Amino acid sequence: MPNHQPQPPVLAATTMDYQLTLDKCLSHADVVHGEQEILSCRPDGRIDRYRFRDLACRARRLAMALIDAGLKPGDRVATLMRNNSAHLEAYFGVPMAGGILHTVNVRFRAEEIAYVLKDAGSRFLIVDDDLLPLWSEAAAADGDGAAVEQVFVHAYAADDAGHAAGRSYEALLAGAGEVPLPDLQDERAGATLCYTGGTTGRPKGVVYSHRALVLHALAEMSSAGFGYGMNDVILPAVPMFHVNAWGIPYSALMAGARLVLPGPDVGGAALLRLVEAEGVTFMAGVPTVWANFLECLEARGRARPLDTLRILTGGAAPHKALIDGLARHGIEMFQGWGMTETSGVVAVCHLKPGTDGPPERRAEVLTRQGLPLPIAQVRLVESGTPAAGAPHRPVGGIEVRGASVTGSYLHGVKPEKWTGDGWLRTGDIGSLDALGYLTVLEREEDLIKSGGEWIAPRDVEDAIMEDARVATCAMVARPDIRWGERPVAFVVLAGGASVDWLALGRDLERRFPRYWLPDEFIEVASLPYTSVGKVDRKLLKQRLGDGAGPDHPGGPHDDIIGGARHGS
Repeated sequence: MPNHQPQPPVLAATTMDYQLTLDKCLSHADVVHGEQEILSCRPDGRIDRYRFRDLACRARRLAMALIDAGLKPGDRVATLMRNNSAHLEAYFGVPMAGGILHTVNVRFRAEEIAYVLKDAGSRFLIVDDDLLPLWSEAAAADGDGAAVEQVFVHAYAADDAGHAAGRSYEALLAGAGEVPLPDLQDERAGATLCYTGGTTGRPKGVVYSHRALVLHALAEMSSAGFGYGMNDVILPAVPMFHVNAWGIPYSALMAGARLVLPGPDVGGAALLRLVEAEGVTFMAGVPTVWANFLECLEARGRARPLDTLRILTGGAAPHKALIDGLARHGIEMFQGWGMTETSGVVAVCHLKPGTDGPPERRAEVLTRQGLPLPIAQVRLVESGTPAAGAPHRPVGGIEVRGASVTGSYLHGVKPEKWTGDGWLRTGDIGSLDALGYLTVLEREEDLIKSGGEWIAPRDVEDAIMEDARVATCAMVARPDIRWGERPVAFVVLAGGASVDWLALGRDLERRFPRYWLPDEFIEVASLPYTSVGKVDRKLLKQRLGDGAGPDHPGGPHDDIIGGARHGS
């Protein structure tokens, strides 16, 4: 008998085939939130103000101008720029022209800048005029201008548009012809390119697709992410050259939030002025920025609590003392965790029901890296296999995969970073608790193995930082002929403070196994940091290898003030 049951209609394959490309995001910001304001701070403190509709117009002109200048689909356009409005125009204008925006780390050495420009094959460069000396060094370091064909100079510090180093950025936009922009129909095409910090070898390039950036921005806007909207005032203190400022410029515009671009000055005093003058409700940056911000808050004494301000921190785990200190001023700090390879954050720490208890309980939870975003998955591995889902959640290597996680580096280097089923081996060691919270303990290379036992420096650092006399600290391994490695703590004291190091060591003995404690406290004027704001533990280990310490002051380590041995 023939089957006469009604059949469901067959939908055309293109019914829901809406390509997630950045031009649609800019169009939404223009049409729906065109009147919203963007503030862009100059090096001398002046503030330029314009609106989303102005950004959309100028980004389209940039796209047309680049096509006029010879840009072909897939060409790289590099930027050597601060957090400013012209950089934001490039965020959208370059991908709208079919190119790939290559944001160059302005904290790289000249040789590294020359390397990443050549490795990326960047044909064009847009540079802020105050960074022209750095560009000149990079061009000279390479010998042939790092293969860049055309340079456009953004008049940022100065008002005059001309410069011998290249064509004026404003003249470029003014001379743009009315050329048709490409119809972006491939959401998986490359849109932006960023290089890793180079802390474990040569910097490696990561290309982000339109699709990855759009999905990441949507996840950031959600309550599982940063949870902001059109009534927020957002200030990204994280550099726009670093993982697309963690995706915030894209998500802020899509949300319709007012945007404050701080320029080169992200010191505590400058940020505090902007917070109070512009009503900032959300900021993002690394812990070193917020430690300085907290110092400024403490110095100004009693004032109106900033209880409408939320601060996202990332790049390195914040110490509990920093979270508690900001809370005294009514400021909520929470964490995001991610990597260059993940387009930005893949986990954010919010309090689940049942974790919002006494202040000490809240702070304990908020020191974790958080819960995976809906577009990402996190797992632990031991000996190359997923860790068992036992209640105690053992420590293991962290692997991630998701819609915003890249599947390879540029040129296919380091393929061993990915598993056969698409998981990225992050190189971090961590744990997952019964509620799903991820805690990143250390980079594999930063763990200390003493007498066959592992030591996680962060736990001891947090305890040392609870002493109000300590501004910051970092504990690293020193080779030891008996134990293999022994911990040593570099400590920066708060202004004018002094510490009885032996007494501090005795206090720590009440909380930790004896072998966890540093054999030596070395007081230094400051800690070294990498180009993305993390403590440079590799450099601290080199100092120990060079014999630096309280018994060997001076020489190349003249920032060492003193310290004491605690015993072994």
